[in-house]
Amino acid sequence: MVLVVPLLDILNHDQNADVTVRVKSASLDFISDTALVSGQQIWNNYGSKTNEELLMCYGFALEGNQSDSIVVPLLPNANDGEAPSTGVRLSTDGIPDEVINSIESEEDGSLFASLIRSLIHHRKSLQECLQQLSSALDKKSCKGWLAKARRRNLEIFLQGQSNIMQAGDRS
Repeated sequence: MVLVVPLLDILNHDQNADVTVRVKSASLDFISDTALVSGQQIWNNYGSKTNEELLMCYGFALEGNQSDSIVVPLLPNANDGEAPSTGVRLSTDGIPDEVINSIESEEDGSLFASLIRSLIHHRKSLQECLQQLSSALDKKSCKGWLAKARRRNLEIFLQGQSNIMQAGDRS
């Protein structure tokens, strides 16, 4: 069941907003769990979501989103033509410990090689996207506040992906 609530959907997102939404048979209660002052903006909290989810579902991305992550598909190895698994989810914490532990405990050179090749490939693709975005959506072609906001949200999304890839380099 999809619930569309137009007035609730127009509230701005704040990841620190302390709200409760209660669904009843005949109503929907949106409750601020902190006191509000008359005239104060009411915020909604869409929950802990990646920038991909926020951008695709709500049309915006958050700078420095602590919930952001990226799935890097593992490329097939040159030797056997098979990828060890479907992909690795990276976050700002870098490569997950279970992937590192698997490589170390099983001395899985195939997984290690696939991961390195995939990270390099994904980083190059991401850099190309950032470069293409700059030329395709230059300041002259993005006129009006809505077009500028969309461009800015795409930049935030791609920069977040780049930050995650850099975190993967450090792990």
